[in-house]
Amino acid sequence: MEAVRRASRGQMGTGDPQDSLDAIGQANSEEDEPLLISEGATRDRLAGQQQFREARQEAAQQAAMSSGWFTWTLILLTFCVFGFWFYVNIWSWYILFQYYEAPCDQPLSQWLLVKLLLDILSSSTQRQQGGDAPSLATWLILGVQNIWLVLGFNWCSECRTCLTTSPELFNWVQFLVVFGTVVTIFLMLLPVLFYVGVVLVVHLIGTGRIKNNSAARADTLELLEKVEYSTDLFANGADANDSRPAGDCCCCCDDFNAEKVIVRTPCEHYFHEDCLGEWLKLAKTCPICRLDLELATEEKSLSAEKVAAASSDIEAGSAEVLEDVPTSSSGGRASVLGRSSFSSSSGARSSQ
Repeated sequence: MEAVRRASRGQMGTGDPQDSLDAIGQANSEEDEPLLISEGATRDRLAGQQQFREARQEAAQQAAMSSGWFTWTLILLTFCVFGFWFYVNIWSWYILFQYYEAPCDQPLSQWLLVKLLLDILSSSTQRQQGGDAPSLATWLILGVQNIWLVLGFNWCSECRTCLTTSPELFNWVQFLVVFGTVVTIFLMLLPVLFYVGVVLVVHLIGTGRIKNNSAARADTLELLEKVEYSTDLFANGADANDSRPAGDCCCCCDDFNAEKVIVRTPCEHYFHEDCLGEWLKLAKTCPICRLDLELATEEKSLSAEKVAAASSDIEAGSAEVLEDVPTSSSGGRASVLGRSSFSSSSGARSSQ
C-alpha cells in the first residue's frame, strides 16, 4: 500500500496519468506476489503433514492387525456387534407381525413398519455404492431416518394407553428410538474415535505393550546421518522456486532449529531424531517416500559389526599373549606389549 501511495505522489502533477496507473499496477503486483508464493509454500507444507498423518494411520492399522490379541479382540467385538444387530432386526419383524393390530393410542405399529423399510432401503443403497462416497440418495435416506426417530420419540412421549394395552409394542419401539439415537451419535463421533484409536495404538506400540513386527531394527536410527542445523540448508518458505528441503519436520509440524537433533535419511529427507525414532517403532520405511530405511542402513550396520568383531579379536589376541609372558620379567612383558600393539595397528590397517 505504501508503494501505491509513493507511486501516486511521484506521478501527481508530472504529466501523464497513464504512467501513474502503470506505476500503481506494478506496485500492486509486487505486493501480491509474496502472498501467492507464501500460500503455495503453505499448501506444500500442509500436503506433507497430511501425507504423514495418512502414513501413520496405515502403519498403526498394520501394526494393530499384526498383533494377535488385538486381532482376536476386534474379531470378537465385530461378531458381537453383528450378532446384536441381527437380533434387533429379527425381533423387530416379530414384534411387527405379532402386534401390528394391537390397540394403541399412537401409530407405533406403523412407525415400526416404516422404520424397517427405511433400514432395508438404506442397506441396499450402501451396497450399490460400494466404497464410493455417499450419494445424494444415501444422505436423503439418512435424513429421513433421523426425522423418523424424532417422530417416534414424540409418539412414545404422547402415549397414554399403549403401555397398558400393548406393552410389548410400546417397549420395543421405545427401545428402537433410544438405540437409533445412540447409533446416530456414534456414527457422528466415529472419525474422532478412529483418531483416538490410532493415537492409542501408537502409544501402546511405543511403550512395548503391542509387539510390532513391522518396526525397524533397533540400531536403524543410530545409523542415520545427523545433520547440524543451518539456515542455508533448508528452503525459504517465501520462495516457491526454492528446491531445497522444507524447513519443518512433517512428524511434529515444528520448524527445524539448533535445539533438536536433525537426522537425514538416505532418501534425502529430514526429520527430528526423536520424531523419526517414534515413527520407526511403527514402520521401517521413510514416512514420506516409503524407502526401506532398515535395508538402506543394513550395509552400514554390517560394516560396523565387522569392525567391532575385528577389534574384539585383536583385544583377545593381545590378552592371550600377555598371559603367556611370565610376571617376573617386566622387560619381556613390555616388549611383548610393544609387539602386540604394533601387530594390532598393522592388522587394523590391513583390514582397512
